[in-house]
Amino acid sequence: MPKKILFSLLFIIIAFTNLYADSRFSVESNYKIRRVSPEGGLSTNGQRDVRQDKWGFIWVITVNNLYRFDGYTFKLYTYKLNNTTTPISCVFERLEIDKTGDLYVTSNVGLFRYNSLTDNFDCLLEGRCSFIKEDSKERLWLSNPSSIGLFDQDSLLFTPIKSEESDIPNVSSVCTQGGNIYIGTATGKIYLYDENKNTFRQVLYNPEYNIVDITSEGSLLYVLTESKGLIVISTENHQKIKQYDFFYPQGDTRVSARALFIDKFNHIWITGQRGIYILNPETDEFIHHSYEKTDPYGLPSNSIWKIAEDVQGCLWFGTYSGGLCFINLDEQKSLKSFNGRTDELSYSVVSSFAEDDKYLWIGTEGGGLNRYDKQTNKFSYFKYRPNQNSLSYDNIQCLLYSNNMLWIGMSRGGLDCLNTKTEHFTHYTINNNMLINDHVERIVAEADSGIWIKYLMNRNYLTYLSIKENTTKHFNFQSLPIQPNGDISDIKRGNGDTLWIASSQQLLTMNVRTHDVQVAGYKHSDIKDLHNINIQTIHVDNKQQLIWIGTQGNGLLVYDISKQSLLQKADLSKYKVHSIYSINKDSKDNIWMGTDNSLFRMNIETGRLQQFNKADGAQGQTYYPFSTFKSSNGELYFGGNEGFTIIDPAKISYNDFKPKVIISDFLLDNTSVIPNNKYSPLKSSIFQTKELTLNHNQNNFSFEFTSTNYLNSDKNRFRYRLKRYDDRWIETDASHRSVSYSKVPKGIYYFEIMTANNDGIWGELTSLKITVKPAPWLTNWAITGYIILFSIILYTCIRYYNYQRKLKMRYYLEEREQEQKEEYHQAQLIFFTNVSHDFRTPLSLILAALEPIKSGNLAEKYIFILENNAKRLIALVNEVMDFRSLQNNKIRLNLQTGNWNQFVSENCSDFSEAAEQKEISYTTELDLSITTELYFDKKVMEKILLNLLNNALKYTPNGGKIKISTLSNINNFKSSYTNKIIIRTGDNTQNLYGLVISDSGVGISEASIGHIFERYYRVSESSGTQHLGSGIGLALVKSLVELHKGYIAVYSERDKGSDIVIGFPIDISAYEKDNFNNEIASQPLLSGNKLTSHSALTSQYITPAPLPDLKAKNILFVEDNDDLRELLAEMLREYYNVKEVTNGQDALKQIEDDNIDLVLTDIMMPGMNGIELSKHIKENIDSSHIPVVILTAKTGDENQIEGLYSGADIYLKKPVNKDILLLSISNLFKQQARIKEYYAKHYFAQTDNNETSINKRDAEFMKQFTEVIERNLSNTEIDVLQIASNLVMSRRTLYGKVKALTGQSIVEFIRNYRLRKAAQILAQENISISAVMERVGIDNASYFSRIFKTEFGESPSDFVSRHHKEPK
Repeated sequence: MPKKILFSLLFIIIAFTNLYADSRFSVESNYKIRRVSPEGGLSTNGQRDVRQDKWGFIWVITVNNLYRFDGYTFKLYTYKLNNTTTPISCVFERLEIDKTGDLYVTSNVGLFRYNSLTDNFDCLLEGRCSFIKEDSKERLWLSNPSSIGLFDQDSLLFTPIKSEESDIPNVSSVCTQGGNIYIGTATGKIYLYDENKNTFRQVLYNPEYNIVDITSEGSLLYVLTESKGLIVISTENHQKIKQYDFFYPQGDTRVSARALFIDKFNHIWITGQRGIYILNPETDEFIHHSYEKTDPYGLPSNSIWKIAEDVQGCLWFGTYSGGLCFINLDEQKSLKSFNGRTDELSYSVVSSFAEDDKYLWIGTEGGGLNRYDKQTNKFSYFKYRPNQNSLSYDNIQCLLYSNNMLWIGMSRGGLDCLNTKTEHFTHYTINNNMLINDHVERIVAEADSGIWIKYLMNRNYLTYLSIKENTTKHFNFQSLPIQPNGDISDIKRGNGDTLWIASSQQLLTMNVRTHDVQVAGYKHSDIKDLHNINIQTIHVDNKQQLIWIGTQGNGLLVYDISKQSLLQKADLSKYKVHSIYSINKDSKDNIWMGTDNSLFRMNIETGRLQQFNKADGAQGQTYYPFSTFKSSNGELYFGGNEGFTIIDPAKISYNDFKPKVIISDFLLDNTSVIPNNKYSPLKSSIFQTKELTLNHNQNNFSFEFTSTNYLNSDKNRFRYRLKRYDDRWIETDASHRSVSYSKVPKGIYYFEIMTANNDGIWGELTSLKITVKPAPWLTNWAITGYIILFSIILYTCIRYYNYQRKLKMRYYLEEREQEQKEEYHQAQLIFFTNVSHDFRTPLSLILAALEPIKSGNLAEKYIFILENNAKRLIALVNEVMDFRSLQNNKIRLNLQTGNWNQFVSENCSDFSEAAEQKEISYTTELDLSITTELYFDKKVMEKILLNLLNNALKYTPNGGKIKISTLSNINNFKSSYTNKIIIRTGDNTQNLYGLVISDSGVGISEASIGHIFERYYRVSESSGTQHLGSGIGLALVKSLVELHKGYIAVYSERDKGSDIVIGFPIDISAYEKDNFNNEIASQPLLSGNKLTSHSALTSQYITPAPLPDLKAKNILFVEDNDDLRELLAEMLREYYNVKEVTNGQDALKQIEDDNIDLVLTDIMMPGMNGIELSKHIKENIDSSHIPVVILTAKTGDENQIEGLYSGADIYLKKPVNKDILLLSISNLFKQQARIKEYYAKHYFAQTDNNETSINKRDAEFMKQFTEVIERNLSNTEIDVLQIASNLVMSRRTLYGKVKALTGQSIVEFIRNYRLRKAAQILAQENISISAVMERVGIDNASYFSRIFKTEFGESPSDFVSRHHKEPK
């Protein structure tokens, strides 16, 4: 009995001890397990192993699949195994990455290594490979079911390493401990590698140990068995030190363990089918992670395989159900959220918080009031109950707890006060005249005396509720100092008696005692628009004297009360945040913000921002205005549209990992580029490419990129640019991990990109050099060609432009010349018309005087009339000739010294008598200051004076006045007349002497004075009186004055008179040297009083030399004027046979009917004119040999050109000189004779030879004619009809044509052509005479010899001996 009692007591003690041990060693886990697998996992048969390669990718193997994970997407590589024919049946075992970064994967079909050049896996060793591990000496240990050994990466050879007895099968793990290599087997054996002997030595054996993994730490080996727990073995004596089996609950060993891992804290991680156990070997405390349905940061499955660590310190592991997960050892569960869908919260929209010692009070907008017991984690609720003492309305806006009284502000429900002890509600509404309206949005405690109330509607009012007096007082802020449209947005209690009031545009303070309101001034500010701040909420930091301001569109602002400065502290626009709804501050002085796009924490000192979203455990994206609270234990509460979040700021950590960017894919025209394919610009995978060369048609490309930060990767950010294409940096979030560039021009660019982790830490810049080659037609050589081509085109264009310019200039000049010709022609017409008019008067008088003289009346007056008018005609002729001489520069100055006053006086005295006859007051006034001798041409001056005085006398009426005054300086004279014209030859008028002739004549009008120096200018005036200068006189005077380098001016007014001033240079330097004493060289001016004798033109008549057959020539004369035709025909009949017709049509008929040798024709005829006739004759092969002579009165050059262009041989102007006509016709016939003689001697001559004057049409005929003969030369009987047929003409026409051109008949021409051809062949070729005869168409030797000797004066044989030349 005592034994039984003792045994029972011992059992109770042991049980109690075990219970105590369990409660002592098991601790709660605070790690966050993040899931990264797609929904449903990767593969239902589980992930066996995971590794991170040197580029940052995470590689995962399941039983039958191989994946690469870039933080966002999984890429399947199962079908990228080279050198294997059965990828579908491949079973993957292990992953390993060596020191060089190469990735190896073992499988049942062989060992594979990743080839980044081809983005495929190359098979290195065929056959099943189970385990792979690299040791500290960079050797690869490889196992298969029957052995373990070393694999040489260079030779690709596997060398088995044996134990002392045999091969080692069933190797399950390899462990490197210092320089030692341990291996464990599934049969419970542990071996140590002997480097010297190159063998394994068994150091432990326990058949119960089914070893699954071995790892080491210091001098200890940790051996994980499938069913016997974790064995700790000393490496010194290889003895077991300790054994752990806590991961076998209740001793159930059926659920096996799988893998070991020791983290940076030296904690041992044990995986298996019951989740993850984390053992602290120093304290023997452990943490257990297992599947939890409601915990988003729990395990997705309890079946866990291998654990691997990445460069960031995250531990990766796969689960059997397909979920890939990782844990960041520095990240703890710092946020806990509740929502109305999965938790006990009554409603998801949380608007406010309050707290007492036991409860957390939670206001919802729609779910009433929630009370959360902080000890039991249980919720209870207070909602609106009709006809009961309950909450007034379920839409709660704000809460305030004070002294067991919970104040509740509601939308539509007014203000309630809940006594938390009695749970009794007191209501304050508009109905009991306590509030402005029932829409309470914000309440602030005023010490213990009352509360301040802000309204959701009527936002420009505040109400103070006195708790002691149970009264309210309302304050209206519609007027200043609140700006217009500046409704109150938030209120907070400050230090002392200050209540801070925030309107949408400004900050105000109100003294709660005096109710005095002041605007917060801004002495310093970096805000661009202070009138558009858009304040949403404020947080007053009374300790630091700062006010934190959340805005709409302007980020987070801070107002320093002491410095009165307003500065922007954080710009959240890059996080797509528009409004900040709530602000709080934790115990470490970090600012927390609830926004319209997640929750933020800002470090005040560094300005560093952290964003928290659902992936971090936050309630959702959007937070509720003013819904934040700081509890007594330092925890923060933020409410939003999807519940509320409890934050433990002490557990928040920063991610200081600097990530690298990975360019994961490269696309051309939206198609992914495979490395080393045909036309692929990639020689290796894009993520290891440093330079990229693209063809001209590969300029539409895209990049996809990722980051090596896997912790909350959705918050990664990227910044990139294509330098030299667009140098602006573009920053994006993780949802935009690609960039495209289109139509990038040729050049060298740099794609620069960097990434920041979830907490905004930026990594290093990655740069990829991109060269876009130019199109073949845009290469440097092509551009050089284009430049050359462009230069040629430009040169051609310039030349063409210059040519066109010259052409336009030539046309312009020709046009101007034509206009000048026309003007000159018109001037000539006017000139000759006026000259004829001037000549008509004296001629009429002469004819009138001749009538009585012919009748025998020789009265003296008739003789006088004849004499005066003859002199008048001589004067007119001399005047015209002088003017012509001046125009042709044939008059030259002959300057001599003389007395100017004396010269003028003597010449003017000759007109005194004429002036007396017209009773004109005629005076001469001499300038006595002219004392020196002056240089002038006396004859020129005499002509000037005579013309001017003649004009003055002519146009001054009887009884008028004429005054001549000499001037030492013409500038001393001032005329009183307004109309004027001045002609200056030189630039200087200061030193000119001269004279002025003043008269009281008819004068000149303003309209006409500008034309007085024009020849024969006449203007019809109303009075009918001519102007001064209407003849040639003043034009002559002007030319003479200009010749004398002088000055002439005319001042005049109609019907008042005129002043004509002339001046000449005193300084002789104005003249040229050859103007002095040039009497011999000068041509004297014709005197107006003397008739100059001109020798009569004499003609030497030259009679043309008669031709032998002169009378045989037939000339066809075409003229419609009967008198002229009869006169010239009579003259020509003395030498030729002449036939007459009156028009062109008759002439063509005559040419067809008769043998005409020459055509003489007029141009102007009815019907067909002479030009058309000439064209018909020359264009017709039958008549093109007939010469054509044109007679016409149209003497213009263009007329002559037109006539010669028509084919005429000679163009003669009417009236034609008889001798010229005869000589021209004779020369034409002589030319014909020369042509005939030429063809008689030169049968093989070119028809365009310069020795002949044959026209083009006849030359073409002769060429065709000889070609026909040449083709038929060997024919002994050439048919003339056949020749005519080939030449398309009649036999008669052919005969006449040949006769006219050669003087021979057709038969004679052919015979002579044959003889000339035979002589040519005999002289040049070495053939027999008979062969020559055959070639030239002569079949009779004696006939050939006879006619050859007659033609050349010797026989053919003698001709050969004298003229034949041997070819060189």
